[in-house]
Amino acid sequence: MTAKRPSVDEPYSKDRVDRWVAGELTLAELDGFSDADLKQIAVTGHRLVETGQLGDAAIIFKGLVALSPKVSYFHTALGAIALAAGNLDDATARLDEALALDETNAEALVHRGEVRLLRGLVKEATADLTVAIALDAGKERACTQRARGLLSSVRTG
Repeated sequence: MTAKRPSVDEPYSKDRVDRWVAGELTLAELDGFSDADLKQIAVTGHRLVETGQLGDAAIIFKGLVALSPKVSYFHTALGAIALAAGNLDDATARLDEALALDETNAEALVHRGEVRLLRGLVKEATADLTVAIALDAGKERACTQRARGLLSSVRTG
């Protein structure tokens, strides 16, 4: 996205608003947020998660989803927050949305696998975790290392 902030003289032209309403622009593009802007906001949200401020982090990521609803990572973050808060229904909905946007999102697959394990859906959880691991052939991502541990516990449990 190479959006630039609308000028003060023409903040939201009819054409731009019409394109937003038609789904041709995201709210972030309409308002001139760059990818770097969105990333910085996400970093703030991630820091809040790391410090246990899940409610505040959820507010940040809900805002990011509103600004740029087609970014799978933002939905994944909301799913992870819901999982950490014990809201499995919301976690499932958020993670399913993340995966609808990007079926190769390993982080979303691992979190959804965790939700499925908590619900006793071992076969479905195993499928999610196995796909996530396959997406990280180099064994570099923390989420797929967690997936390996979860799979190991399922197989030995």
